[in-house]
Amino acid sequence: MKRHKVVLVSAGVSRREYSQFARFMPLTAPGVHYIKATLEEQGYPVKIINQTNDNLTNEETIKQIEKENPNCVLFNQFFSTRGKVRDIIRHLDNKYIFGVGGHDPTFNSLVLPKERLQREYKEFDFVWRGEAETKIADFLQNFKNKAIEPLFIDNLKNRSLNLDKLPILDHGDYSGDIGFLVSSRGCLCNGCDFCTTPAFYKEGRRQRSFENVSLELENLVKAGKKYVFICDDNFLGFSLEDLQRGDRILHKCNELELKVMIMTTKEQILNASENDLLKNWRGTLFRVFLGIENADENALKRLGKKCDFPTNKEKSEKAISALYNNGISLFAGYINFNPWSTFEELEKSANFLFENGMESANFTNLSQGLRFYEGTKLFDRISGKRIPFEICNGEYVYQFQDERVGKLFRALQEQRKITDILDNLNYETTDLVYINQLSDSKEGEEYNLLRSKINENNYRFFMQSLQRCKEGDTNIYAERESFIKKTLELTKSYEELHSKILKKSIYS
Repeated sequence: MKRHKVVLVSAGVSRREYSQFARFMPLTAPGVHYIKATLEEQGYPVKIINQTNDNLTNEETIKQIEKENPNCVLFNQFFSTRGKVRDIIRHLDNKYIFGVGGHDPTFNSLVLPKERLQREYKEFDFVWRGEAETKIADFLQNFKNKAIEPLFIDNLKNRSLNLDKLPILDHGDYSGDIGFLVSSRGCLCNGCDFCTTPAFYKEGRRQRSFENVSLELENLVKAGKKYVFICDDNFLGFSLEDLQRGDRILHKCNELELKVMIMTTKEQILNASENDLLKNWRGTLFRVFLGIENADENALKRLGKKCDFPTNKEKSEKAISALYNNGISLFAGYINFNPWSTFEELEKSANFLFENGMESANFTNLSQGLRFYEGTKLFDRISGKRIPFEICNGEYVYQFQDERVGKLFRALQEQRKITDILDNLNYETTDLVYINQLSDSKEGEEYNLLRSKINENNYRFFMQSLQRCKEGDTNIYAERESFIKKTLELTKSYEELHSKILKKSIYS
């Protein structure tokens, strides 16, 4: 039986469009590669067009789609790419069947009123809700012609429960030396209120066997990948058995000379430290994404963070210290502002960032606001109109209960064009230092000193601005000129240091 020719578009911003992106920030969307392999197993000819990895503009993406001349064009979508995806479709011939999937369209399409739903997704022939591997091949076989109006396929209940039955990817279908690995899906069944994962994976966390993962790690090496982002929501799981499995996988990565980034919990990092595992991961595991979110107990409760609130701050401090002491860097998931933030909470949070791992050296941590996503419990709060909001570029822009806090938040956002450049230099340089284990070198000492200066500069500006807003001072930009001047000086110093570290690096 003749199959549709399918093009999968991995939409997103590349380093060409956003030059200050750190090297390890852009990553191909894992989901499209699983869909590709699933469809190919059923005889479909499939091509991935990857904006992020291949540095493609929308115009270049459109030309590549037209060159392939497929029957179906399928998109992954995040809230930040809604406009980008629709811009691509509007410039394509209407002869193609258009479909879209992922967390964002799944929950976005579930909450919209019918009239607006039809309007928002009018360009599409179908919207896929939930995982696609279990049903997408059969669906496309029976979907022959364009739809009069968009169909909404609810596949949330049909999950790939045995992940070892998923295709073992060869990783030869995307460019670059940075690969990805999915070794588990899901997290807590009743997870954090700000996260879409619990609603998308309602049965909680599932994981692939070590043997299955090992085969894919070997494929990553064959495909020329040197660095691997294990993009599980929680790679190390929750139990000692999960931790031991993670240890085996990281040991395999060490054997294959792969350098690794993971996401996990502070509790499992502390368990790894107590079981003497962290020291064995040094030199292989170079970055850990920890969802710390905030240091203030009241803020965490409002966010619906699932943790032991009285001990969270202490555990976070110990986990950060354990990572850095074992030559592993931290990438903090941090939400400093939310609609209910108080100045007392913000001060406590800023002090935590300043004092622990010099994390206020990342201006993003100090200025980051809560983002609301459809499908989360937090979204349900605002959709009940408990706080006023408006939608801008797919993002929910809300009012703060304390308008003085809102002034502070907006003042910080205005600095981001400058601070984002320094932040990404900091991320990239930090990765180089820890991949190459240069902490004790001359360049490493220079890095620590410069990071300390950035930490102090950001923290001082934040606290001065906070104090002015707290007192109702209308001149909230009084310190901005000196802050910008100092930030530009530090950026220049960091660029020079980055070049020196790059020359000293084995892994670049």
